[in-house]
Amino acid sequence: MKKVIIAVIISLFVFAGVAVAADPITLKYANKIPMTSPVMKAAYAPMCEAIEGASKGSCKIEIFAGGTLGHDPAQLLKHLRNGVADIVHIYLPNYPGLFPDQTVFNMPFMIENAMEGTIAAYNMSTKGLMRGYENFVMLTHVTNNVMRICTNFPVREPKDLRGKKIRASGKFQVELMKAVGAVPVSLVTEKVAENISRGLIQGCLADLAAVADFRINDVTNWYLMVPFGPVGIAEVMYRPAFDRLPQDAKYAIARYAGRPFSIAAAQAMYEFSYKEEERARKSGKTTLYTPNAEEMKKWKAAMQSTVDAWLNKDPKNPKLYKELQKQLEWARAGNFTQMPHE
Repeated sequence: MKKVIIAVIISLFVFAGVAVAADPITLKYANKIPMTSPVMKAAYAPMCEAIEGASKGSCKIEIFAGGTLGHDPAQLLKHLRNGVADIVHIYLPNYPGLFPDQTVFNMPFMIENAMEGTIAAYNMSTKGLMRGYENFVMLTHVTNNVMRICTNFPVREPKDLRGKKIRASGKFQVELMKAVGAVPVSLVTEKVAENISRGLIQGCLADLAAVADFRINDVTNWYLMVPFGPVGIAEVMYRPAFDRLPQDAKYAIARYAGRPFSIAAAQAMYEFSYKEEERARKSGKTTLYTPNAEEMKKWKAAMQSTVDAWLNKDPKNPKLYKELQKQLEWARAGNFTQMPHE
């Protein structure tokens, strides 16, 4: 009888151990984009669902959208390292010390849209040209659509921005705004509409998807269609945390993360930005102003000193610049499905 009881007890522990082992790990995903955003619905939420489905029950991903786990860039990385969040959506220019090469994607008059920018960014990162990734697992690496200056007053030439407070994010964008005569103001996207409506700033530098997501289109009526350059965006995990995941969860992330979700996110941003552009054109309330040839020359000339300063800052920067040009040409030729040869 004792042997039977011992056997039953052992079996209970074994089954309990199996049950515990089978319980999925919950990964907390922090993203400042609202849950209602078309980009969240078309890209980031499906990314989480696909990883969960492929993980054989080993992990679940809980989405904390709309900045519910924090807005401040420094806070997000702190959350990532201390386990408050397991995956975070970050704007790479906010971390110049960690990702020093991301500025190349901010160059004005180069990248034309999120799709080609993302293809170039992904290819450059997988070729090992971008520093900082070794400490992280990159679930996506994209660029958004090009940034536009959105204001509630007409802007045709750089002189029209003289003395105006314009929100910018990241050091390079700040320098660009100074170069065109504006007074740059660092501000999280969530606070832009409120600050414009209160007259504390007069506009912002943002892509049109963010303009729609964060209701900036409610307080601006002039979009300057100068290609100021996009920014690099990524969904990242801290590598030590990734290494602690069950093998099935790692396989699921490896299967879907990277190029597939980067392209999906870029496609969603591309479509959403152009829908906002089309909505604004048809609204009768917003002017989408494309400078004429002479005015565009003035914009290029005003920003060239900022580009030159970046090119001369590090011997690696001209090489990154040329590589980006090469990758954009490759993408524009219709090469989307394989890596370019050296």
